Amino acid sequence: MKRVKDSSGYALWLAALLSGLPLFAWQAHRLRRDTPRLEGAAGPTRGRIRGRASALALHAVGESTVAGVGAPDHAHALAGRCAAALASRSGRAVHWQAHGHNGATARDVRYRYVPEIAHDAAVVVIALGVNDVLSGCAPETWRYNLRKLLASTRRRAPGAVIALSAVPPMGHFPAIPQPLRAMLGVRAHAFDRIISIEAAACPQAVYVPIPFEGGTDYFCDDRFHPSPLGYERWGALIGEAAALRLQSGSTSA
Repeated sequence: MKRVKDSSGYALWLAALLSGLPLFAWQAHRLRRDTPRLEGAAGPTRGRIRGRASALALHAVGESTVAGVGAPDHAHALAGRCAAALASRSGRAVHWQAHGHNGATARDVRYRYVPEIAHDAAVVVIALGVNDVLSGCAPETWRYNLRKLLASTRRRAPGAVIALSAVPPMGHFPAIPQPLRAMLGVRAHAFDRIISIEAAACPQAVYVPIPFEGGTDYFCDDRFHPSPLGYERWGALIGEAAALRLQSGSTSA
């Protein structure tokens, strides 16, 4: 499998980070201090979307977006929106569950949430990356943890389509001040490139990019997490991509 030549890019990023470390550290401190700490979505972490045919099981695993931060309830957060789009596109009922928490990394999800995925799940949505970007882990560590997560998910739900979301476009997050925003945006883009390549190498996976359309209405009050509109648009992309892969039947190893 072709490998990404990201080590030199990481070295440049690290050098730039170190050169601007006092400013970035001050901005990161203010970001943590000033960003409102919102709770995850209220209500049940599971639900059902009606359909004309037999039900599919969808499980979403990941970080605060899967926990629904910025949405009033999980039906209007990522898992519920993915399920609604999947049901609309496939014509089938969808039983969905959300498994996520604030601060989750790829390694956290592998150990904590993959065991909660149903063996007969038809779709597994994975939404990660922001916390791995913020943690300062190297690209090779991210790649390793991502591969392990995909392998664990395949063993847990061998017949599932794995809808692997792109890393959110941190270079557009209004809450992050410049130049820290630009620095994190470059790093998120590099991590996203790794996701796209690992998804292409996994027979069950489909990579779902996030085309950013701009506008603060895509963000909730903390200007960091999606708003209900942001979740609706994001979930539609993931649900439709999963439905297309299910229809093609291309999930075999």
